[in-house]
Amino acid sequence: MGISQDELEFKWLEAARSYEDNIRSSKDRDFPLAQSWQKIGFCYRFASKQARDQEDFKRLRQQAAQAYQQAAKFFGKNSDPRSKGESFKCSSLAEYMQSWIASDSAEKDAHLKKSYDFGRDALDFFKKAEDDQNYGQTCNILSRCLFDRIYLSLTESEKKAFVQEGITFSSNAISIFEKLEANEDLVVALYLATLHNWYLANIGEKEALRKESSEKCLAYSEKTLKLSREFDNPYVKAKSFWARTLATLFFTDDLESSLNYAKQMWEQASIVRDNYLQGIASYFLAFTTDLMIPSEANPNRKKEMYKDIIRYSENAVKSLNYVGHDSAIAEVYLVYPQSYSSLAREFALTAKEKLAFAKKAVRIGEKGLEHAVSSGSSDGIASNLHSLSKAYHYYSNLEPRLHEKTELLKVALGYRQEYVRIVQKAFKSNLWTLGLGLVYAAQAEADLSILESNEETKGLILKDAISDMKEGIPSCEKWIDSLGSQNVSTMVATLAGFEDKYGSILKDNYGLTKDKSNLTEAIEVYIEAAENFRKVDLPSRVAESYWKIASDFDFLGDYEKAADNFGKAFAGYKVAARKIEQFADFYIDYSSYMRAWNEIEHAKLAHKNGDYDFAREHYEKSSSLLGQSKLWNYLSLNFYAWSILEQAEHFSIKDDSKNSIKSFDSAIKYIHESKNALQDELQKIDRKEEKTLIESLIEASDARSAYGLGRVALEEAKILNRQGKNLGSSEKYGEAANIFKKITQDFSGQIEREAAPLVFLCQAYQKMTMAEAKSSPIMYEEAAELFEKANKHAVNESSSLLALAHSNYCKALESGTEFEITRNVDIYRETKKHLDSAANYYLKAGFESFSEYTKATQYLFDAYVYMHKAKIATDLGKEAQLFSMAEKALTISADSYVKAQYQEKTEQVKLLLKKVEEEKELAVSLSEVFNASTVTSSTGSFTTISPSYEMAIGLERFEHADIQAKLILPSGKICVGEEVAFKLQILNVGKEPVLLASVEDALPEGFQLVRAPEGFSFEHLKFSTMGKTLNPLENEEITLILRSFKSGDFEVRPKIVCVDEIGQQLIFTIDPVTFTVSDAVLEGRIPTGYKDLDNLLMGGLPEEYGVVLTSPSNDERDLIIKKFLETGLKNGDTIFYITTEVGNIKSMVEENQSSLYLFLCNPRADVMIKSLPNVYKMKGVDNLTDIDISLVKAFRGLDAAKTGTRRACIEIVSDVLLQHHAVIT
Repeated sequence: MGISQDELEFKWLEAARSYEDNIRSSKDRDFPLAQSWQKIGFCYRFASKQARDQEDFKRLRQQAAQAYQQAAKFFGKNSDPRSKGESFKCSSLAEYMQSWIASDSAEKDAHLKKSYDFGRDALDFFKKAEDDQNYGQTCNILSRCLFDRIYLSLTESEKKAFVQEGITFSSNAISIFEKLEANEDLVVALYLATLHNWYLANIGEKEALRKESSEKCLAYSEKTLKLSREFDNPYVKAKSFWARTLATLFFTDDLESSLNYAKQMWEQASIVRDNYLQGIASYFLAFTTDLMIPSEANPNRKKEMYKDIIRYSENAVKSLNYVGHDSAIAEVYLVYPQSYSSLAREFALTAKEKLAFAKKAVRIGEKGLEHAVSSGSSDGIASNLHSLSKAYHYYSNLEPRLHEKTELLKVALGYRQEYVRIVQKAFKSNLWTLGLGLVYAAQAEADLSILESNEETKGLILKDAISDMKEGIPSCEKWIDSLGSQNVSTMVATLAGFEDKYGSILKDNYGLTKDKSNLTEAIEVYIEAAENFRKVDLPSRVAESYWKIASDFDFLGDYEKAADNFGKAFAGYKVAARKIEQFADFYIDYSSYMRAWNEIEHAKLAHKNGDYDFAREHYEKSSSLLGQSKLWNYLSLNFYAWSILEQAEHFSIKDDSKNSIKSFDSAIKYIHESKNALQDELQKIDRKEEKTLIESLIEASDARSAYGLGRVALEEAKILNRQGKNLGSSEKYGEAANIFKKITQDFSGQIEREAAPLVFLCQAYQKMTMAEAKSSPIMYEEAAELFEKANKHAVNESSSLLALAHSNYCKALESGTEFEITRNVDIYRETKKHLDSAANYYLKAGFESFSEYTKATQYLFDAYVYMHKAKIATDLGKEAQLFSMAEKALTISADSYVKAQYQEKTEQVKLLLKKVEEEKELAVSLSEVFNASTVTSSTGSFTTISPSYEMAIGLERFEHADIQAKLILPSGKICVGEEVAFKLQILNVGKEPVLLASVEDALPEGFQLVRAPEGFSFEHLKFSTMGKTLNPLENEEITLILRSFKSGDFEVRPKIVCVDEIGQQLIFTIDPVTFTVSDAVLEGRIPTGYKDLDNLLMGGLPEEYGVVLTSPSNDERDLIIKKFLETGLKNGDTIFYITTEVGNIKSMVEENQSSLYLFLCNPRADVMIKSLPNVYKMKGVDNLTDIDISLVKAFRGLDAAKTGTRRACIEIVSDVLLQHHAVIT
């Protein structure tokens, strides 16, 4: 059948009705009814896509289906294979038409399945009929049918099967139409092949398959575009542009071409008024524009682009609504609501504005999800769940009310979890998409945990977040690995950011559970993050990762590894300083801070190992490094105080109590100085993390000062004890105990835990020394109990073991004292048992000398007992044996005292041994045997405090947006009137984007703006940046061209006003820059006498020039003239002044008769000034000749010998012009 005029003009409804009229009016028995109904179905099909409302579309689509059914019926009356094929082909098309107006996705899929089955039957008959043309066209129908079914599939395997079969049908059609040279049908086949290969490239599991499919997609789209140029058919052209837009958009970087193709698609679709094609084209315009935005630097243009996306999206939704295509509408909503969220983030300057945009994004997103659910498209549902979850999450960030914020986050998380479930089923091979979904879910869960007050619930939420991160991050890693040699830097940077977030979630869980395995896992995650940041050349982020690793090792008490990783962070910041040279100072400061913490961790390790002098050296180095820092110098005194404390501990452990006391006194002094410095800094700091640390350190200063006083009392007690002044020593131990007890009452945390055992230890020593003074077994018993209490409060195993050793030693003293009274053998055994236990505990605690000392005492005690028994023995043989045993015990005792390095005690025992050998007498009392001064005079048992409050804070600034900026001025001389470039360099060192709102105080007084960058406006003394967004680690240079009209010294301290993502205003003040503006004086200039005017004129009026100064009559004009004349006289110039008024220069004329010549043109000249040699009087300006004669006369009368500048001020120009006009003049 031919093509009617209506068809040529794309008047499809009129064409369909015309064909229907033909059928009704025809009486010809051979009238081609089947072909006519087929044509009617074709016309109604295209007419439906021109419908102006959805009801009209459904009605016309239904009429198309009915027409195709009629055609199938009439074709089916014939039994030949070709007719049978035509019948099934029409039935297939009828079912396909019905699929567009199905009430739900199940019904739609049922129609598509029937369409597919009819199409397959048609292929069999066309094959029998050897009808290649119809065979190829049916392949196209089946390919289109399968493409629609892809979106209704809920599993990946089914989607892949549909795609592969669709590609097969398209390939068959391409082969047929190429052979037949049926290029119009070939374009459709190529277009469908492009769609299927595009989809396969996005869901393919293997990179090789994805690459092959993308290459085919590009090749087919290029070929279809080329072929479409042969036809003047807008439908063919629109589909070819569809194919080319899709391929170029996804598989090239040529976004401009994609946008151009989409525009041409829309133009062709508009020619035929096809709502569906117009809707798809509008969607492509929105999607492509969205991808182009990140590379757009101009804020004004970027804002317009977001508005374009919204406009394109609205047009797409409107057009696609006409044809009821919910699946395609759902895809539009992927970018539609996000544009409102982006406007909120990047352009709204207040929280209220941002909230309004965020609410709109959510409302629009909900509408998109309705369309997606209605369509049954797993692609559409997933896309909208993703978009809507992001919109709700951002909305929750803006919501100030806690309950509402929590509810919004729960909604965001619910949508995200549903998204993950769909992706796991329908797109499981796309590991990146799956990983993103899981990570985003974890981020929402982490935010929820922060808001949750119930610890049990918080723990469960964090557990879910950790689980999602643990699954999501490896999925992203596997996807990146599968991409091989492709450029994956953006993905790697994103992955590193995810790992960084995972680490923080693990640390939050540690904070809740105190389970250290969280920190161990966080360390592993941060190591991966550091490596990935290194791969994409982000050295500052590498440094931050190592910083976090070091902090976690510090928490775990592994100071050696902490120091090592602070060293790596130091190296990372050094690299960042070299990479970002304009902000090298900032990163160098951080590198020094990391180096300081490397020293601090070495100091902690040395302190832990009891090497206090080595700890002192490291604390001194850290103090020096911090003192040189701009950001952290307020901590320098704190760590210097620690170095002195370590020095005091070193002297104490060496039993140098006098120097220890001096050092503790000095440490107390520096602790007070540090406290004052911290209090001053507290007024300047606004960062929460730093503020909290400083407040803690200020509070800790008092506790540490008290600790120092306690230690001074303790050292004094030791001195008195060594001097044998047990009562005085006991009193000092009691004083120390009271100080440490007050610390436990007034303070909490680590310092309370460290002070608690000191209380019991001091009380125990107090009792011991008192017991020694009074030989009281009861007091020894009380001391032993107090040592056991100290054991229970010990902060480490060594202290615990030492306290137990002391306790047993006291028990030995108690029982030994009782033995001296009773001489009871059982008490002797008990004493020996306690001494033996004490020796073992000393050895386990690492105090070998104490252990040997105790053993030596034990043998000395044995010798004492043996000698006592020998004295009362009646049997001479028994007596000799006991003397021999005593001598042996004394020999062993002396050897043990040697090992314990107690020379004085060794010599004492050797003398005792000699006396026993010579006189058979042990000249020692039992109290001397058990002398405890060695134990009590040592501080080895005392727990020394540690810097538990000190933390390597500062990472907080990087977690959000943080601006660093500096002002760069020209290095050379700045002169008045010159154009000067002020360069403002800005860097966002944080992890979140920030909106630059304005730059204030950048225009110094006495300067004017000559030129500002595009996109900046200047009003009310501030520069508005018109919505310039700085992304993480992005820098911006703003060059302002200014001109000064004033000389002098200036200071400029610009303020950068920013707005973060949740609408909070952030103000960053740049360090002040001072500079000098010099007067600009060019050669050959005559100063006017007015400094500001001379500056503007580069030193004054140019020599040998006539300069016209126009002004209404006013005082300022007269003052300028007077100043001009006075300056000339001051410089020794010869001056001609031609005027109509004497004004305020009368005295000047009279006093300067050889330099100032007055030419007064006024009828009243004689009464205005007396006659003088330098005064020339004329009746007015009527007679210019008179004026000329006077001037010549004056010139001739000038002293020829007088050299110098000559200046003239002619004030009669206006009067002359009025009187004589320009021609005469």
